[in-house]
Amino acid sequence: YDSTMEALLHQALVLFRAESKKAKSIAVKSRLCGGNSLTFDKLLHYSLSDIVRRTKCGGFAEYGASTDMNYVDAICNLRKSVPLHPQWQQLQGRSDDDVEKMYMSGIEAFAFQVSIEHTLHFVN
Repeated sequence: YDSTMEALLHQALVLFRAESKKAKSIAVKSRLCGGNSLTFDKLLHYSLSDIVRRTKCGGFAEYGASTDMNYVDAICNLRKSVPLHPQWQQLQGRSDDDVEKMYMSGIEAFAFQVSIEHTLHFVN
């Protein structure tokens, strides 16, 4: 089974919503977001989608290059597939440590690149 690092982060947000009351709280009121309010978990989902799409990695649905050059590799790694089955990891020559480093660098890049303004433009 393969997944992208981005999909793993989105799944982490799904788990966050299941465990956190705050995730379901309103983060952006409807007047700021085309008539629909956004909860914190949806805001995080859309923010992640926005950041990945505005980084030129040679992939699907990209629309700009406003990512700081220091974070492009980490953001592009979020779009890469990673094997989730241990035997496939061996075939791919990746260890759990390699996958975890990609994941953590992606989270760090996400934290530094997130922009509510960009996200609201993405949603609207």
